[in-house]
Amino acid sequence: MLTENFDLKFVASIYRSEQHAFALPEWTNIPFQIHPKTAFDELIDILFRLLPCLSVADKIITATTNTDDWLQGRLNTMVLDIIFQLYKWWSQCISMLSPVEAPADEWMNANKKHTNEDPYDPSHFPLLYHTDMPTAALGSVYDSANLIALRLLFLSSTSAYLYEERIQRHAQSILSAKEFIAAVPGPSSGRGLLMLGFPLRIMSIWNPPIQEDIHLTPNAYEKSDDNESKCSSARSKELFAHVASYIFNHHVATSRKMRDPSN
Repeated sequence: MLTENFDLKFVASIYRSEQHAFALPEWTNIPFQIHPKTAFDELIDILFRLLPCLSVADKIITATTNTDDWLQGRLNTMVLDIIFQLYKWWSQCISMLSPVEAPADEWMNANKKHTNEDPYDPSHFPLLYHTDMPTAALGSVYDSANLIALRLLFLSSTSAYLYEERIQRHAQSILSAKEFIAAVPGPSSGRGLLMLGFPLRIMSIWNPPIQEDIHLTPNAYEKSDDNESKCSSARSKELFAHVASYIFNHHVATSRKMRDPSN
């Protein structure tokens, strides 16, 4: 129940684009001093650590002073740590047959699979195989965390564009998880697809097709009434969508066009 509550609190916090007390050490450490963490618990910890990164990113895009360099350096350090933590979680998962359903003691005592891969290598794709529905569902949450972290690098690193293929692999993994779960017979498939709602929403905001931006013009909003405008404004804040939109419009779209041979 506690881990489910953590999950709901994280989703609520990121939807409202705010921090939450559950991200503090007294909540991420003390409750687990007696009962060790599961794979789910550790992934939720990493998700909560994304919230401060998003807060710094928000300050960068709204800064009006010359603090950009300091904020960008801070964001870069924080995001690289998130990427490393996600890599560690993945390496522990692939060393087990069914990590998501493993008891806490089995998860904590599992040996992380040693690989020669650099967690920051853009050509390395740390993806989970969808061997069962729980792994596919939680794996999609892992993929969505990678989407956000790798996109945030565009605000702090000039080489972030190198991660574009890795980002697309994570996005495709989310879609593959949806197909995998939909093919599972029985009512469990519906529950699994419900869990995919959050990763799919993250993907739609943090990895939109470039065509949507190319064909978007100011005139598209001229016929909106006041209620529609208010709803649009509210949605722009959900899941730090305003940060994602800034990154996409100022960095990602340009780098994609430059790499597209048809342009």
